Amino acid sequence: MSGPTRRWWGTDDRRRRPRRAPYVATDGWDEPLTPAVPVGEALSAVAAELGLGDHDSDAYVKVVAAWAALVGADGAAHSRPSSLHDGRLTIGVDDPAWAARLRFLETEIRASVNRSVGPGTVQRVVWKVVGEHGHNGR
Repeated sequence: MSGPTRRWWGTDDRRRRPRRAPYVATDGWDEPLTPAVPVGEALSAVAAELGLGDHDSDAYVKVVAAWAALVGADGAAHSRPSSLHDGRLTIGVDDPAWAARLRFLETEIRASVNRSVGPGTVQRVVWKVVGEHGHNGR
């Protein structure tokens, strides 16, 4: 063979690309990214944009925190609040028998919830059988 040998991994006459600053990301062409925000704030903003976040979110947090006291330890072991929206409290229950049992106590549960979070916050309670691990088996 005549002439210089070439390497597999490149040639001597390759052009070098201009170097960019590392880790520079932009939203547009020249605009820097928006500053980081806490995850809770970001999720609240997304929920508000989707119409999911409203004044009931504080009440929902209070209901979840007080759930064991509201329905008792046995009831709390088999159920948990899944949403509170427009006066409707949705409760996920792991067994149809527990759903029936708690349904009999609905008036007392609704009154207890309204005493703890504010009068008129919950007007209706919806019970959904969701299974032991939070899915509805579909």
